[in-house]
Amino acid sequence: MSRLEKNIERRYKKQRKRFILKLVFIATMTVLTSICLVIVYDNANTMLGNSTFIDASTEILESLGIYIKNQISSFK
Repeated sequence: MSRLEKNIERRYKKQRKRFILKLVFIATMTVLTSICLVIVYDNANTMLGNSTFIDASTEILESLGIYIKNQISSFK
């Protein structure tokens, strides 16, 4: 193999390794974020009580849905 071919092969291996590392990083961060969300949700549920937490979160989600619909309609 010539020097040029070796350099091209090394570059290809580095790119492939970077791509795999990026995928592993994204997968790891997704899993860790979901675990943190579950922990926060459970802690909020135990601190506020089940009925209070569900009522408050329902109100927030409804107001957020209205806000998103207004933003989408004003964007058009």
